[in-house]
Amino acid sequence: MEELFLKLLNMSISAGWMVLAIIFIRAIGKKLPKAIRVVLWALVAIRLVIPVTWESIFSLIPSAETIPQDILYATEPTIHSGISFVNSYVNPVISESFAPNVGDSVNPLQVIIFVALGLWVTGVIAMSLYALYSYLRIHKRVSASIPVGENIYICDDIETSFILGIGKPRIYLPSDLKQDMTSYVIAHEKAHIRRHDHWWKPLGFLLLTLYWFQPLLWVAYILFSRDIELACDERVIRELGEPEKKPYSEALLQCSISRKMITACPLAFGEVGVKERVHNILYYKKPTFWVLLAAVFLCLAVGICFLSNPREVLLHAPEPFCHSYYVEEIIYNAPQYDFSYTEETAPQYCFTADYVMQVMGDKFIQSVHFETLGGMKEIHLTKKNFDVYFKDIDGISGWKDSYSASKIRRDNENAWELIRKNDSSAMSYYLLKQKNGEVYLACWYPYEDDVSKNHVRWLFRLKNIVERQEVEQGTYIIKSCIYMNPLSSYMPIGDMQETFEVGDGSFTIINKATNHSSYIEARLEWQEFPYTDEEWHSLYYFGLEESAIKEISKLCDDIGYIPLAEGCCLLRLNEALWLVKINHDGVAGIDYIWSIYRIERVNATNEKEIPYIK
Repeated sequence: MEELFLKLLNMSISAGWMVLAIIFIRAIGKKLPKAIRVVLWALVAIRLVIPVTWESIFSLIPSAETIPQDILYATEPTIHSGISFVNSYVNPVISESFAPNVGDSVNPLQVIIFVALGLWVTGVIAMSLYALYSYLRIHKRVSASIPVGENIYICDDIETSFILGIGKPRIYLPSDLKQDMTSYVIAHEKAHIRRHDHWWKPLGFLLLTLYWFQPLLWVAYILFSRDIELACDERVIRELGEPEKKPYSEALLQCSISRKMITACPLAFGEVGVKERVHNILYYKKPTFWVLLAAVFLCLAVGICFLSNPREVLLHAPEPFCHSYYVEEIIYNAPQYDFSYTEETAPQYCFTADYVMQVMGDKFIQSVHFETLGGMKEIHLTKKNFDVYFKDIDGISGWKDSYSASKIRRDNENAWELIRKNDSSAMSYYLLKQKNGEVYLACWYPYEDDVSKNHVRWLFRLKNIVERQEVEQGTYIIKSCIYMNPLSSYMPIGDMQETFEVGDGSFTIINKATNHSSYIEARLEWQEFPYTDEEWHSLYYFGLEESAIKEISKLCDDIGYIPLAEGCCLLRLNEALWLVKINHDGVAGIDYIWSIYRIERVNATNEKEIPYIK
């Protein structure tokens, strides 16, 4: 049920973009035939009903799946809105607030989704009961009606005319309806029947019942109800002719009633947007051929742009993200400190497609694989938030050669910040992309109690990691699951399985269930295995699982090791290639293995091969 709810939630978000587009079209396209509006609302219904759609380069939907299906089981839950600044602001909050802690019996997001699922079911039941009550109530009121023609009835207990019924619709007229208005009312209601509006309005309410949590769909239903009345009015005027505009409008005014509740049925003659309808009737002109042609092309364009999903494999943030870097040069080194990195001992950094910063080899973190520091958000550099952070001590400057803070700031094109407020001793960072393409990283200390103490520790010029690759490029699949953390409810089987793309200096993890990809740029060069048997065994959270490997050194004399971002690493054991996912528990301050897969390459003919390891 959780998967169904998440699917409906994503479909409602996608449909919401189409609703906004149609509202905009309604505002600027007042001369378009009103029947075209109804067709546009039908496209929204198609978007809400059909769970699978095609991909197109013309799609204007930012993301086909804003909330990933695997978010309930992710160690660092994120959304993929398709809008970069939304991801950069929202994802750090979600990851920090809802990431599961080691030892917790349940994922926080699982609790939230379970509660939301209960509310959704309650809302669906309430809406269904309301529709049933409305139908039974009106059906009881017309039970004593008298037939006066084919499917036409007169009733004393109703205020306005309407259609009731889906399979065999009947027209009900109030008994006090003036004789000179009857023909116009009947013409209107018969036009509804010929247009099958007695089908479409209940269908619209049914979709609203399923998606009641999406406020834009409430707006859509209200506007749809108005548009089917406007389209019906235009059809009646076309059939009756221009001279009947005024008496038809007078009949509409006489039969108008005020209705404050949204209903699925019936279709009443004068209950919706009477003022707008009268204005539209009096100023209605039969559309020309070119207007009709433009309306058809408009419907086709909306269908192509909003019924399709974006053709997107990787969710890439702009440069300089999606790359790993080493320190090419230390541009600034704060003079008040004794310790300093050199270019050889400085950490490596990775900035992912989700605006997340990771570091490996930091002296203060002491980790042998990439550690996630947090999400970055875009900022604008000023003298107050940049220049003054570079401080001279007793006339001694930490700058190298002719560099200066003002020059770096003036040459800056884009900047992002990561401020770590959970630890007063933790460093914060500015990532800078310069106009000449160079990338800088400023490491600085923030002081919330006294911003005048804020100061930069280092300013590095970064260089993209481009090294000799020692893993053959191609597509890899999971051969077997060697180990899975007992706390995990995920198993890589069937459609849940992941695939992996090894490129030129890159490693991409593709989730087949959600079609979400994580792009990692890395130095695919084998290194010495950094763990002893005791250290490796300590990475198993419980350590007592039967699948835990106590003495990994006995499996292979020369274990190869490649650290990746996203908490992953590759291991080479003889002819086998392992992908290891290692999580970090910030509360307990420990690393632990989440999963180990044996992966193997698939060749172009789709035949499995043992991966070629140099």
